Amino acid sequence: MGTAGNQTTNALPQASHSAQANKWVSDTSKPMAFAETETHKEYISMIEVIAEIGVNHNGDFFTACKLVDAAIEAGATAVKTQLWNTERVYPRERWDEMKRLELSRNDIQTLQAFCRGRGIELIVTPDELDDATFLRDIGVKRIKTSSQDVTNLRFLTGVGMLGLPVIFSTGACNWAEMNIGLKALHGGSHDSDLHITLLHCVSAYPAPVFEMNLGVFKHFGGEYGYESKSIGWSVNAVGLSDHTLGETSAMMALALGATVFEKHLTLNRGGIGPDHGASMEPLELRRYIETLKICEQAMGDGIKRVMPCEIENRKRFEAFHAHRSEA
Repeated sequence: MGTAGNQTTNALPQASHSAQANKWVSDTSKPMAFAETETHKEYISMIEVIAEIGVNHNGDFFTACKLVDAAIEAGATAVKTQLWNTERVYPRERWDEMKRLELSRNDIQTLQAFCRGRGIELIVTPDELDDATFLRDIGVKRIKTSSQDVTNLRFLTGVGMLGLPVIFSTGACNWAEMNIGLKALHGGSHDSDLHITLLHCVSAYPAPVFEMNLGVFKHFGGEYGYESKSIGWSVNAVGLSDHTLGETSAMMALALGATVFEKHLTLNRGGIGPDHGASMEPLELRRYIETLKICEQAMGDGIKRVMPCEIENRKRFEAFHAHRSEA
């Protein structure tokens, strides 16, 4: 994709547009049909779940706001959407299709303010470097690059130069291409400690579980781990951009070291649009997040020791053996 300037104005929409957005309140009166699980009070989750709004707003700003509130209710730590200019990045024969899914720069800027007011981070995937610069200028804290840009080296170098933390998605590529992309990000950065989150991804919608190839996480630790400098750099976190329909792949990825999870969210899986059918509805996303947290606790710290729930049985074991030795 090109990097020529985008002529769209950066001004905020009229006040009525923003005011209406902030009046929108999700319906919290209906109980979630989910059995809550008791957790330890000391437990602090270290995982991050990004609710991918994507294009499930169907180009409607207020639907995007509803999706943000649904993500918050589900327990997501961030939401993500996309920014592009249809006429600049798509062939003419797709203009009608893609224009219906597009959020303008004005929409993105207002959505950023809306998310800030709701207390949740907005992450955006730009299609062009000018859009990435715009995102930095309006205060977006992290940029996610799409899998289609793994080998878009000029774009990645420019994104690295912005100095923002980057979430680097790696669908439909191989090891060599991924390394080249990471090198471009670091090569463009003025900061040798550029924060990169590396996401494993299978670019299919939905992605079949049997093709998820989650074994790559075993190699992420060696090649890209916090201490590894074997290829000249490291990443700060690894995760899964999860396009499967269920929870299984995420739980397996967690066990293999993933700490960041991205999952598509829709208000209605039967909606018209390219991503609704491969997305979770709000209740399903809540279950997904709660299950991740339960599994995270079950993982523990990996140190073999007597656990609190075993103390009484251990005392019985010791008493039993003491009694046998006296007999």
